[in-house]
Amino acid sequence: MRPITERIDGLDLSVFDVVPSQTSDAEKRSLLAVQRAVARRFGAYNYLEIGSHLGGSLQPHVRDPRCAHIDSIDLRPQTAPDDRGKDFVKAFKDNSTERMLQNLRGMGEGSVEKIRTFDMDSKDVPRDQLARPLHLAFIDGEHTRAAVLRDHALCRSRLAEGGVILFHDLYIVFPALMDIVRGLGREGVPFLPVKLERSVFGLFFDPAMVHADEFLARSYRENLPEYKRLLGRYRLKSLLPGFLKDALRA
Repeated sequence: MRPITERIDGLDLSVFDVVPSQTSDAEKRSLLAVQRAVARRFGAYNYLEIGSHLGGSLQPHVRDPRCAHIDSIDLRPQTAPDDRGKDFVKAFKDNSTERMLQNLRGMGEGSVEKIRTFDMDSKDVPRDQLARPLHLAFIDGEHTRAAVLRDHALCRSRLAEGGVILFHDLYIVFPALMDIVRGLGREGVPFLPVKLERSVFGLFFDPAMVHADEFLARSYRENLPEYKRLLGRYRLKSLLPGFLKDALRA
């Protein structure tokens, strides 16, 4: 079998085979492409994930020798609120850090010892205990506007120059993402917002990283019309009176 770094850089989805991941194949390819780009940009890198659950999206980084350190933040709730309403509350059965670590040990490859876990909300994580600089973050925790903003603030506080912050479930957390994008624009921060495959969205603080990677560059071009459509729809809804917003939501 090929070395693990070659499999990751070749976007080989089999690196996700051991631990279940709540991501589609298209999303997995996007995650691997960003991992590849970050490793090429920085060499050794530090990774932070919010909302690890079973550890599915951690496994490529556990296996990758270029990943020096992993911080995993998860409050470990049995249910999680969702901005779409009470009908979308998600249940997490047997949600524990020990279960996640057992899953990752079962790969028989990589180093679980490089993972540091925090069973708490991102706002309560001691900043000085997180690896710095942070090169890549993946936010897939509570799907509420307030939580996504808190999670992003934590990641930004540790992010290396030219780092990347990824978000899952774009279509649910889009309002929070627009708050973040507008805030970065007001600060004059250079970055490139990129809709990747399916519901993965990235903030690239070194836009050249996207253009230098064939997969990311193509994904950016192909998904830009959809991103602009979402942006236009969001702006239109923001202009509607409250009763019409409630009707659309219903």
